[in-house]
Amino acid sequence: MIEDADLAYAHLTGAHFEYADLRQAYLQDVVFEDANLEDAGLEGADLKAAVLVHANLKGTRLDHAYLNGALLKDTNLEGDDLEGDDHGLADLVNANLKGANLAKANFKEADLERANLEGARLQGGDLSDAKTARRRRPTCLP
Repeated sequence: MIEDADLAYAHLTGAHFEYADLRQAYLQDVVFEDANLEDAGLEGADLKAAVLVHANLKGTRLDHAYLNGALLKDTNLEGDDLEGDDHGLADLVNANLKGANLAKANFKEADLERANLEGARLQGGDLSDAKTARRRRPTCLP
């Protein structure tokens, strides 16, 4: 159990935290690149500005986790429960949110480009100013 751990600013590339108990952990600005956190407990964890790239968070418990400004590019969050959490300004480009519970969550100004939202529950979520598709610039012909 690593509950209440302070791993802020740590670089945990390729780390294995499957089933780890990271409840209430201070993970601000942590880097989890190519890491496996499947079925980990991150309830109430502070992941502000954390970098989770190519990470597996499938089945991870994120109740009341703070992901504001976090980079979750190419991350697997399939079926995760993010209900009511603050994910404003988060970068979820190409993230897998299939079947995730995003109800009442704040995704204000988050980047959800190419994110898989198939079957995700979005009721009451704040997606204001969220990016959901790349805007193409007009092509000029000579």
